[in-house]
Amino acid sequence: MLPLLILVGGLSLPAYAASDKEAFSDAVWRNGKYDSTLGDMAGRKLYVYGIVNSFTEIPEGGTDADIYLVSDDTATRLDTALYLYRICGTQPENECPFSDVPEGYTEAVAWLYEAGVTKGIGNNLYGVGSITEYQLLVMLSRYFGWESESYDAVFYLADSLELLPLGQEDDVFTYGELYQLLSAMIDRLVPERAVPVRPEVSIPESIALTAESYRSAEKQIRAALQYLPGTITVQFTDACPQEDMELFEQHYDWFYGDKELPIIGALNRSYVSPYFLTSYSNGRYKLWMSHYCDAYQAYSDSLNWLRVYEDTSYSEALTEFTAQYLAPIKSVSSQYDRVVKAHDLLCSLAAYDYSEYFNKDRPQAHDLLGFMESRKVVCDGYAKTFQWMLYYLGIDSYEVVGKATGEVHAWNKALLDGAWYNVDVCWDDSWYYRTFLLKSDTHFENNFHSFTDSFSKTAFASPSNY
Repeated sequence: MLPLLILVGGLSLPAYAASDKEAFSDAVWRNGKYDSTLGDMAGRKLYVYGIVNSFTEIPEGGTDADIYLVSDDTATRLDTALYLYRICGTQPENECPFSDVPEGYTEAVAWLYEAGVTKGIGNNLYGVGSITEYQLLVMLSRYFGWESESYDAVFYLADSLELLPLGQEDDVFTYGELYQLLSAMIDRLVPERAVPVRPEVSIPESIALTAESYRSAEKQIRAALQYLPGTITVQFTDACPQEDMELFEQHYDWFYGDKELPIIGALNRSYVSPYFLTSYSNGRYKLWMSHYCDAYQAYSDSLNWLRVYEDTSYSEALTEFTAQYLAPIKSVSSQYDRVVKAHDLLCSLAAYDYSEYFNKDRPQAHDLLGFMESRKVVCDGYAKTFQWMLYYLGIDSYEVVGKATGEVHAWNKALLDGAWYNVDVCWDDSWYYRTFLLKSDTHFENNFHSFTDSFSKTAFASPSNY
């Protein structure tokens, strides 16, 4: 899943005020090769703040493409000390009291000891091995004065503050999870530390837009959400009717909003709202987004991280494809017919890439790039391509990552006539004909599929077949 550099073939950018255009352009992550896991996203944010380092040397004038982070490795006590020191630390007065701390970490560990954050592991040792999530939370409890170090208490407090990482599948505390937790800690507890020190790498913290109607605002928000901003500011013009602003509040205020979009409606695992709306005078509103909501990620990443080259030939290929294949479908009035035609079109054009499945030699088969190059993709390539097609056709969808016959598998959920339905184009293209088109969760589970995320069967349940 790779970054969206340009939008072509009918995918429209938000209509920004003139003063906002340059700032928004700077906010787009431009790197051409990047996996957008939650951990990598948080790590990239910490890199921009000067907290974590890249695993590669960044050349003079480097860009996003030069950053390399390892999020799946087990987090260590040494790097945790270094990151905490860079976020909260001050110059220590004394030398490091532990004999096992290598050069480069002594100052950080000395500060942790002086601040009462660490006591070491005994025998004059700090402990240079792995760190658990509980051990890190104990450190935070000592620093922030949570007044408890019990397991249940520190996890409860961290959860209530929305600090805990998402996506954990085992007991190993990884760098990706460490990055998430520290990034959330900065957002919630020490926001003054959120100062970019590496401006050559951009993150979309805020997007501003103007709108003359509710529909205009909604359309622009949907486009802006692809870039995973922290906030979206909406300024309604004087021409906007008062009833449109009231409608906007009704739909986007968490307390009584309609919660249609996954990115707007999903609950994170602590059941804290993934966004909230604040209003100002003169028709100005700010939508504050959470970066750690499962569905926020699921809805955004396929659209945000498609590899869309600035290469003119590739842009032309996308434009030609939409004009030849998707534009005629878009003219069809029925949403159902649009979904079916897009499903059947993808089945007729795409083929499963068995070379990537068996040999792991063609990573582009996992996204739209693989489809555009050779029409060959694997399951998540089908899902991302189908999501891109539906987006062009004005239909909300997201990629479900679950399992099928016990293996990791991907398909889509699509919003049709106000209800969510499952679509597995990959399986329909392999052995079936519309067997997995607009079906219920039960139908999928009874036919070898299983859900592994925390929202596809709750906030976006599919109780019936279409």
